[in-house]
Amino acid sequence: MRYKNDVLNTLEFEPDKAKGAIGAYENDSDNSGISLNVSVRNITGKSAVIVFNQYEDENADTAELTFGEDFAVERKNADGSYETVPVIMDGEWGVNDIAHIIEKNETTEFEYDWGWLYGELQPGDYRIQIHVSEQEEGKKNIDHFMYAYFLMR
Repeated sequence: MRYKNDVLNTLEFEPDKAKGAIGAYENDSDNSGISLNVSVRNITGKSAVIVFNQYEDENADTAELTFGEDFAVERKNADGSYETVPVIMDGEWGVNDIAHIIEKNETTEFEYDWGWLYGELQPGDYRIQIHVSEQEEGKKNIDHFMYAYFLMR
């Protein structure tokens, strides 16, 4: 692991005293094989900005990384497992099929808006799943799923 976030490990919410949301770090927010970690900021009940940080790692020769606009928001159950938040939209739906480049050794941000799909999230522990693709010329793409965690109170 590249770093440890002791502050978040000690953070507690008292819902009757504090409302809002905060990002949280979990081990699968980082993929050292592609030198990438993801986090979340500017969280509301209907959207959040995902921060992609591709860091320099002398042991990794990472190909170009891209991410799409597809996502899934999942809520943590009492047993610690995650379940996709129910979709409020009737009928078929979709997202733009586009690849956004994650710049090497830089931070890339993208706002995911889920209000149209899930409505406003209620208090709980959540994660958003983002599809990241590793693309090297002349080779087959390798897909990775990254998770950014957050707490809604």
